[in-house]
Amino acid sequence: MKAVKDERIEKIENKYGAHAFIIISALLISSALFKSLILNLPFKEYLTETIIFLIGTGYYAIRIANAGLFHMVKESKIYIIISFAVTSIVFGVLIGLINMFRYQNGQFNGITMVSMSILAVEAFILILAAWAVFEWLSKRGEQKQFNEN
Repeated sequence: MKAVKDERIEKIENKYGAHAFIIISALLISSALFKSLILNLPFKEYLTETIIFLIGTGYYAIRIANAGLFHMVKESKIYIIISFAVTSIVFGVLIGLINMFRYQNGQFNGITMVSMSILAVEAFILILAAWAVFEWLSKRGEQKQFNEN
């Protein structure tokens, strides 16, 4: 006979598991950033942390989307697009500045502006594509759960 788990206990376990995931993810990304920005180590030195972080984050995002929870976000489309644009611009500026100090001896010029612009546009396209995929997965997961009930 299978033991029945109390929903309250399951909720607490899930809460602590989510907190552990957030802490481990923060430590992994902090380690990678420290090795990259402070110690100026080559990428292969923090490749393991980056891969573990990306796998964990990807798994979490796909599970949320498959459960139909990603689609439940009810913000307006314009708010989502603006937040994607702001995130992309911040990403482009930060990576552009890091590259400027690392490869151009801190000299801000046209190359820096072009690289920041390209990075921001690439980030916007990738974020938009990822959002569309997660939205589709979430709708599919929601429909699957609806059909099971």
